[in-house]
Amino acid sequence: MREADLIKVGVLACSRYVHTRGIWGPIINPDVGGGPAAERTRMTGMAITHVWDVDRCGADDFAKQYKGVQVVDHYWDMVGKVDACILDDFDSCIHFKELAKPYLEAGVPMFINRPFALNLPDARAIIDLATKHDTPIMSASSFEFAPEVAQIKSKIAEIAPLSGYCAANSM
Repeated sequence: MREADLIKVGVLACSRYVHTRGIWGPIINPDVGGGPAAERTRMTGMAITHVWDVDRCGADDFAKQYKGVQVVDHYWDMVGKVDACILDDFDSCIHFKELAKPYLEAGVPMFINRPFALNLPDARAIIDLATKHDTPIMSASSFEFAPEVAQIKSKIAEIAPLSGYCAANSM
């Protein structure tokens, strides 16, 4: 795939508890030295091209890690420069509604990592804004595919009633 044909992806919030830096980033932007090798190994049809973080040093480090990524000064500065956006920082989830707003209003598709929101009103505000502007949004977790989750589900009847759970991962 030619570089000009790639979906340009922006990353919002990248410096703390994120999956983009160590998990998704290498898949989206494989570090193989560029050129024809990069075109052959790029499996997603995407390239991370821009990044922003409240911690400018974190954004600068991200851009050094993934060659060709431009750091922007304000979280809204990627509007008009990217085709899609990843919002991915657990510590920033309290601000997801505000961070997503300019992209949802501009019709930029977004992946919003978990937790999608900390409360129902914020979740509803994000969904309503995406609906109003016909902007695709997605949120998901790989926990549903973890073998440990299947093991626990199979034992629910034995341990009922279950009133909650706490899960942590090291990603």
